[in-house]
Amino acid sequence: MKSTVLAAPQGVTARHMGLLAVLPLGAILSVPVWLAPSHLVFKEFDAADILQLLTVLFLVALLAERALEIFVGTWRSPGATQLELAVRGLEEEVGRLQQLPTPDPRALGDARAALEKARRQERQYRCVTRQIVLWVGLGLGLLVSAVGCRALEVLIDPSLTWSPAQASAFRLVDVVLTGGVIAGGSEGIHRIATVFDNFMNATAKRAKGSA
Repeated sequence: MKSTVLAAPQGVTARHMGLLAVLPLGAILSVPVWLAPSHLVFKEFDAADILQLLTVLFLVALLAERALEIFVGTWRSPGATQLELAVRGLEEEVGRLQQLPTPDPRALGDARAALEKARRQERQYRCVTRQIVLWVGLGLGLLVSAVGCRALEVLIDPSLTWSPAQASAFRLVDVVLTGGVIAGGSEGIHRIATVFDNFMNATAKRAKGSA
């Protein structure tokens, strides 16, 4: 009886998740039909231009990370400190009980149970904090991108003419993409720059070897 009751909500949830996955995909695939976008023309740029762009995004990501540390830290650090102190106090209590000549099994068991509960609460608190950091970081990255710090737009030929609908759609994609990159943090941008630099060096070596 219990398994029958639980099976229905799980099936409904799976169908809902499927719809949530299909609807955005269908909307994306329908863009060329109703938008009829023109072909994008990229301006001429070299490795220095790309590295300059990545450097700007790297600095913006660093500023965003620092701002997140202040905003979220001011909000969540007091609770994390209290939980950490509670765990430390219970660890000391368990250690004290274990060092007794004849430890009380009941008191020791209660102390260990309280310690495990405190550790679980601390882990849950940290997980919630990480989720908050991710969402706030994404919002901050989208905000920075929305006000004009975007990556794709600087690579497009400024003389390109397109419809207002395509320009709006392109800016939306640029905001989402750049905002996600900024929200990923400076480490992710540093990895992109490293991969790009390694690729350019390998390409230059192959070109020199074939010359």
